Amino acid sequence: MQIVIALPDEERSTVETPICGVPLLTRVISAAIRAGGSSVLLLAPPGWPLRWLSQLLKSQPIESVFVEAEEFAWRFDPEKTEHWQAAADRLEERFVWIPYDYIPHKAPLAELLETAKSHPGSPVSYCLASGSIFERPAVLLRRQVVSGDLTAFGAVPVITGQPGVSARQPAVIKGVEAELVRRSGKVTDGIFSTFNRMLCRPAVRWLTHTPVTPNMVSFAGLGIALLAGLCFAENTWAWNVFGAALFFLSGLFDEIDGMLARLTFRESPFGCWLETMADYASYLLIFAGMAIGGYRRGGWVYLVIGAALLFGCVLSFAVISVQRKLAAPANRPNEYSRLYLEALDRDARNPISRLVRQLQFLTKKGVLIHYLLVFAIVGVLPVVLFLCAVGANIAWMVTIYFNRRLFSSKQRRSVELKSVAPAVAELKQ
Repeated sequence: MQIVIALPDEERSTVETPICGVPLLTRVISAAIRAGGSSVLLLAPPGWPLRWLSQLLKSQPIESVFVEAEEFAWRFDPEKTEHWQAAADRLEERFVWIPYDYIPHKAPLAELLETAKSHPGSPVSYCLASGSIFERPAVLLRRQVVSGDLTAFGAVPVITGQPGVSARQPAVIKGVEAELVRRSGKVTDGIFSTFNRMLCRPAVRWLTHTPVTPNMVSFAGLGIALLAGLCFAENTWAWNVFGAALFFLSGLFDEIDGMLARLTFRESPFGCWLETMADYASYLLIFAGMAIGGYRRGGWVYLVIGAALLFGCVLSFAVISVQRKLAAPANRPNEYSRLYLEALDRDARNPISRLVRQLQFLTKKGVLIHYLLVFAIVGVLPVVLFLCAVGANIAWMVTIYFNRRLFSSKQRRSVELKSVAPAVAELKQ
């Protein structure tokens, strides 16, 4: 759907204001594109340097869509019908109006666009306690804005919730950035990841204003995991607790790289795979350190457990990588977790799927860092080593099972049909 934004007639520094390291206008457009926008129309007042504007908008998400700018002899006012009439030739029949200084959240804006599909003949907006509909994003119809008739909003079910954050004066940039950082998690986050991300917020906000990239953070987390493994190899209570604390910090770095990528629009398939490889490499480092430390203090049995654990980790990484390729689009591997959980939910009649759905959170690094720290403090790390060895080898076997059951083309179609069968039967009744 077309995105329409009217530019201000103030100095261009207004739209260049960095919000978490990204110019305001670039952030607004990028967020709209990621929510489902297909093209962009900028309505510019006289004197705007359009060549400079094209340079401002050269970012990865914006370059993927068509952007055009139309210059007028006056600043565009959405409240004036004659202004819409002057821009009518550039407007699509349905379009998304977004203020230049309003940063939409992806999920609410995507919900707005989805709701608009079910109301093709009416404009759709969010719930408004007061003020103009043009203060926040809205899906509008060209024929209505040109005629000045916007009375149909009341007949359309509107969407609730906080759709975005306004950077309009007197908004404080610090508060705007804090809100964006707070919402930089994922819909699949559990209680542990939510807590971890809360700890990371100050660092993430600071990093958005530095040249540090998400991939740099991933490598830094891997380096910290290496130090943690060396600490575990000493196998004394103090060194084990210090190693667990370092691994906890490595887990926070794992949260930071994803948050930073989403905030600065630097998500990429390569970055997603790099983060996954760094996670598994960090597991190998700390488990190897624990096995060596156990061998030095307790005997050869720790080498056997460590070998079984390393074997399970490597094989799990291999089969989960295959599963990621089967479950998620090649250009969006970051959607794997959500799609995997949705597949388990669809297959909830299967007891194995139901059990794995309830226990899958235990496999996340963001959870392991908490338990590992607790077990190190109470001095029972060998229990962690044994449980992880068992769990890693169960994981690759279960993953192979689900690759065949849920993600092969034939079986995936079968599961989808089973999931909709009860609804179809209910409709027939």
